[in-house]
Amino acid sequence: MQPLSTTTIKRLALGAALTITAVGSAAQADADKNLEVSAASSAACEARLGDLVAPEAVVTDHSSSITDPFWIGSFAPFRCPLLIDGVERPVQISAATRPDIKRLSAPDEDIGAITVLDKRDTQIIVAADDPTKVRARHLRKINGIPVLFEASPSTLPAAHSVLDAMKRFDLGSLKIERSWKKHAGQFSRLDSIDGAPGFYRFSRANEPFRYGVVSDAGKILIAPEFELITATARGFIVRTKNDSQWGLYALDGEVILPAEYRTISDQGEDRALIYHLDGNEQVYDVNSRSFLGGKHESIDFVDGRDLVIVHDEGEYRLMTRDMIPAIEGAFSRVMKVRDNRLIVGIDGKEGLIDENWEYLIPAEFNRLWPHSKHGLLYGRRDDAQMYFDYDGRALTPPGWSAHYAPSDEKGYLTVSDPSGRFGILKKDGNVLIEPKFSQAFQFREGYLPAAIPGADGTQNGQRFGLVDESGTVVIPFEYEVLQLVFDGRLWAKRDGKWGLINTDQSIVTEFTIDEISRHRKQYDRETRSDIRLMVAQRDGHYGIVRHDTGATVVPFEYDAGRAATLELRKGDEWLSYPCGFGLGGDQCGSRPGVIRTAPARRPKD
Repeated sequence: MQPLSTTTIKRLALGAALTITAVGSAAQADADKNLEVSAASSAACEARLGDLVAPEAVVTDHSSSITDPFWIGSFAPFRCPLLIDGVERPVQISAATRPDIKRLSAPDEDIGAITVLDKRDTQIIVAADDPTKVRARHLRKINGIPVLFEASPSTLPAAHSVLDAMKRFDLGSLKIERSWKKHAGQFSRLDSIDGAPGFYRFSRANEPFRYGVVSDAGKILIAPEFELITATARGFIVRTKNDSQWGLYALDGEVILPAEYRTISDQGEDRALIYHLDGNEQVYDVNSRSFLGGKHESIDFVDGRDLVIVHDEGEYRLMTRDMIPAIEGAFSRVMKVRDNRLIVGIDGKEGLIDENWEYLIPAEFNRLWPHSKHGLLYGRRDDAQMYFDYDGRALTPPGWSAHYAPSDEKGYLTVSDPSGRFGILKKDGNVLIEPKFSQAFQFREGYLPAAIPGADGTQNGQRFGLVDESGTVVIPFEYEVLQLVFDGRLWAKRDGKWGLINTDQSIVTEFTIDEISRHRKQYDRETRSDIRLMVAQRDGHYGIVRHDTGATVVPFEYDAGRAATLELRKGDEWLSYPCGFGLGGDQCGSRPGVIRTAPARRPKD
């Protein structure tokens, strides 16, 4: 007998976590599919799903453990036909619970723990990998009001499964703290605060959405007056509900800064960034209870460094966290990048400096920009475009120039040599394909659209083909243009017309389209995924086609088109996709299809 996957079940009765095992030769259910499970109407059922029967149950021999628990309810073993995806199948259902357990959650992947809720609504956290680790404080309700309790130390032995742990866990070992008895019946909500063990956020029944802070000793530190409370290493940041102003409190409840600032953010090591109501920012020293330096248009702390970037009236300066100049002079641009590096601009030229203020890339580029995915920097100057690593090593050889962004998959770089021939470099600067093409685009899905020169040795009359990473020709050089490959297909132009082909050169759509635009992603409600659409022109009229299949989505009946917004014009009316063409369904509501009127002329795309 093969067990069905409990993880594929969407819902079963009261959300019970049950081990389901096919009985006899009953059809093996598809474990990879989402299963809709419900009780079948049959006299053979010894119990109905949803009934609370025997409070104690055991796991039968065919199911030695529950490895993927959902919620456990009090169910005893019973045999009952169930409807699985509409088909009646006999199954054996087993669940193991305790009489004082109300439900049990699945292990939390982030913290490796399970949550138990007993019939008194006491929430208990048990580490799934070590049931002896029990969260020290939990909630229990007295007359329906949550108050805080303390769990006595657990003496559970290590258990081999969540189920084994639950059998041994004694939920009766809870006792109320005397210091909390005075709060019984006062709190409508009580939650732990992330990053502040021993402190709790609470609200009262008469103002359920205004929060304060209470210590684990039962002492109210911050009155329930705030919409938001977050913890820092030295205190609490609070935000008022009505006017959304921010303040700062110490851990003992002392007011450090009253709630009269636009925002406050914790910057670690006794520093906070204060955003004043006048729009300026300032650094605050929590330890000395004083502002450091003056106000600035913007302040940016650099992670991992004693460095702050301040910006005023188009100039950037570098300061320490004490707001003392770290380096003299002003910059036209400062940008944080990886490995404690900074892109800096001086007099319109940009370079890269390290943590010792040494230039790794001289400030001689019109623009320097990171490509974080592949760990590269792109530099553009009047005579060349180049790529560097973050140690300042040039990846493009002297006299060569880079084109386009690195390819998505492997970071290949499209470059041209001093003669103007195009080739491909790996992202470490080594040559993948020697420069020999009159033009080349980017690698995608392992293929590169590239062209060989025309009869005069230039791009005039050049022909495109497709090559792989080894430089082997996959599609002959016989097309006027080839675009990038998507899902094994690419758009090609031949004899002045565009069509869609596969990488084996088989035709998907005939070559009938005169012009195509760049594609744009659009969410499709039917498939619940993005599709790629583009404006196209055929025989003087415009429509919209799918980039992946070539299928016509909006007929070629319009006078002009805008690719960036998927708009088409007929007469003096511009229509937007999808609502303007009756394709949006209920997402369009009462929105009109005409988005604006314009003179009957073809706009620039």
